[in-house]
Amino acid sequence: MNRNTYFFSIVFFVFFALVANAQTIEYFDEDWQQVSTKKEADYYRVIHYNSAGEPVGIVKDYYITGKLQSEGLLNSSLEKEGHWIWYYESGNKEQEAIFKNGLPNTDITYYDESGKIEDIDPYERFSDIDILLGQGNYEKAIPLLENLANRGNYDAPYMLGMIWQYSKGNLQKAIKYYKIAADENDHLKACLELGLIYYRETNELSMATKYYRKAAEKESTEGQLMLGMIYLEVGMKAARYKSSDEYSPTLKEARKWLLKAKNNGSTHAKEMLDDNQSIFELIQ
Repeated sequence: MNRNTYFFSIVFFVFFALVANAQTIEYFDEDWQQVSTKKEADYYRVIHYNSAGEPVGIVKDYYITGKLQSEGLLNSSLEKEGHWIWYYESGNKEQEAIFKNGLPNTDITYYDESGKIEDIDPYERFSDIDILLGQGNYEKAIPLLENLANRGNYDAPYMLGMIWQYSKGNLQKAIKYYKIAADENDHLKACLELGLIYYRETNELSMATKYYRKAAEKESTEGQLMLGMIYLEVGMKAARYKSSDEYSPTLKEARKWLLKAKNNGSTHAKEMLDDNQSIFELIQ
């Protein structure tokens, strides 16, 4: 190969590489929604794509002023991958984390303007989990929530219960997580979900009573109403064949909780008290 041929081969290779990995500038608004013009933008991104349309090399995001805002890698699905760093407009580091498939895979470290560590945020952030849930991506959301639940997070077991009950259709797993939320975290909504499951799905009135009582004692109007309904149902059945000494305490509990629910604004509780006035007169 003569010198000229070699020179033109190098030029062609460089040209081909530049074309194949062409630089693109993309514009984003303050919420990081892509917009079409610089005039609409608060940020812009400098990114290189290969011929398959996949990002290549370090992606750099900038404030519209031209100051570096963040940098890191994106995978073929345009999700953050590997080490990402964010910067204040002054140029000082603002935060950093390691990402995998678009989600933090380590704790997120935050810095103040002087460069000192300001906070460390557990990587299973609910903002990320909310995105996954919104996408219906339960396979990714579940392990993140399980990690949070194992670390004692208040809401994570309840959210796992909701996923297993309403999205995955597994009532036993839902009960498992609701119980963790209700028994260990004293989670009001988990108590209500368990009360409903035991009342309507498994017909275990003693368990339904247990969890509705926990909710009722936390001043839940729904818990008070449902607890009153259960006591009324049991008391009315007992009144048919038991002595007043046996059914009166149950009906008194029914009236007590229905009155509480009524006083908290429940029209349904008021209707039940009015409709069953003759029953409650039995315990005067």
